[in-house]
Amino acid sequence: MPAAKDQVLPLLKAAVDATRGPELILDAKASPVLRSFVGRLLVSYVVDEGDVLRFLTPVDLRRARLSVDGVHRRALANLDRRARGGVRVAPSGDVHAVLFDGNFEATLMLLPGFWEHLHASLGARVAAVAPARDVLAVCSAGSKRGVRGLRRVVDRVSSNGDHLLTREVFVHAEGAWGLIASEKR
Repeated sequence: MPAAKDQVLPLLKAAVDATRGPELILDAKASPVLRSFVGRLLVSYVVDEGDVLRFLTPVDLRRARLSVDGVHRRALANLDRRARGGVRVAPSGDVHAVLFDGNFEATLMLLPGFWEHLHASLGARVAAVAPARDVLAVCSAGSKRGVRGLRRVVDRVSSNGDHLLTREVFVHAEGAWGLIASEKR
């Protein structure tokens, strides 16, 4: 891993819901390094090897002499560098699609500078959904129509998407993440 330190990236994953099916149990050496984020989302760390994302394990961190905090800081810096100039925000009515590279759209939730940019155009409270690792959609949290649009995005992606994460709707305000209460259906 030492040569890959500049290639390590964060990747959002969903916490496993053991009530929804069988659970894969790995030993500590093979388990990916995970860190809590918000709601059911966890941060994992990967090296993008082109055709595969290789998850980092505690053994990888020991070999590289990195702590979880250290790999987190390095991964965020690498993602920020990779995202500069490569992220587009495409409006469609009240909802804006965030387009990046097809694997790390949802993971952009981790970049404070990106959210500062969104706050400048969408207001002090920004709502977001990340139903799959390649889907991130946002709107002004004050827009009821926009939040309903985000829920429709979640419904569409969740019905046939790949690499699903969560149906939760998040809000970013004052530099922190929270959850928007579920809407009665």
